[in-house]
Amino acid sequence: GPGNTGEWFFGIPPNHAGGTHLYHPHLHHATSAQVGGGAAGMIIVEDPEGSVPPYVAAMPEKHLVFMAMDWSLQPSIEALGLGKLWQTDPVESIPMLVNGVSQPKVTIKPATWYRFRMVFGAVETVLQMVEAGPAFCSVKLLAKDG
Repeated sequence: GPGNTGEWFFGIPPNHAGGTHLYHPHLHHATSAQVGGGAAGMIIVEDPEGSVPPYVAAMPEKHLVFMAMDWSLQPSIEALGLGKLWQTDPVESIPMLVNGVSQPKVTIKPATWYRFRMVFGAVETVLQMVEAGPAFCSVKLLAKDG
């Protein structure tokens, strides 16, 4: 229920590639409504030992789940799935939540490399990462998974 947390462990075949993935429900005709309403999250398949360079394996990690909440689309998407959950008035803005928070702060230390594991869930919305503000960071793309 609300406020509870938990950890789940799933058996992954040993030949499965490591990576960061988005999980979401697959209820027939309702996946878009559920993901668009926030029913999604991150699942990490750990990298097999020796599969990434040691400097990457040693980096501290930051996990970010981006969810674009387009409330104006929800009623029509829900109707296509024959559901009646989203009966809201259209809203003009599309809030972006990161780990369930609007405009969160992610703390990092200067002169430290981090491994950011990020997933993005949305319906008809694109996430574009850009540099903003006075800070400067070097960035390397490690992988695009799932």
